[in-house]
Amino acid sequence: IQRNISLGDYNTLTLPFAIPKEHMKFFKKVTDEDGAYVFDPAKGGAEPSILVFDGVKEVEENGETVVEFQFHELQDDELILANTPFLIKVEQQEKLTSRLHFWEAYFSSAQPAAVQSGQVAFVPVLGPQTMTIPNGATAFILVSDNRLAKVTASGEMLGLRGYFVAPSTLSNMPARIAVKEPVASDTENVEASEHDSVYKIVENQRVYIIRDSSKFDVLGNKIE
Repeated sequence: IQRNISLGDYNTLTLPFAIPKEHMKFFKKVTDEDGAYVFDPAKGGAEPSILVFDGVKEVEENGETVVEFQFHELQDDELILANTPFLIKVEQQEKLTSRLHFWEAYFSSAQPAAVQSGQVAFVPVLGPQTMTIPNGATAFILVSDNRLAKVTASGEMLGLRGYFVAPSTLSNMPARIAVKEPVASDTENVEASEHDSVYKIVENQRVYIIRDSSKFDVLGNKIE
């Protein structure tokens, strides 16, 4: 199964195996001394931006409501989960390969895992399949220029991708991708007493901030 990555834009991607982010690298396609094409790390390449889905938020902007599909950047020491969709962007470079190839045997026992946030799901697509849109819901797919397009009828999806399913109440609002920076994750400049500790933890690929025995997500929302 082959997946072409559009360089310079975010792409949805689902992998049938887990891999550390630091191992996801794209290399330049060069010709060796025998005239064969090879991918040579020594010739340079690119480390991609990996975004993990956090949820959806409605924001007011210029008198209208905009739906933000919010993500945060996966850190280099974190793991890309198997069968779980995410966003990937690789910057444009000359001769940089933009194709991923996988043996179909990888998919024989794969169990796709949607990322659920409230009533919105980021649905993984491993092999080619028909998009499933429940009654009362709208699907969004990521298209060129990092835009989200609405889909109201089921259609065929190519493999190694992902799409969003949201309540139809969001279908009449403009939608976009938003990347959020972590908050309170730099603990070196935080004054803490013995009754107020601040530190970062990672659970199930999500980054949380613990402050004074309370738990916050990277958007600053209190979890517990």
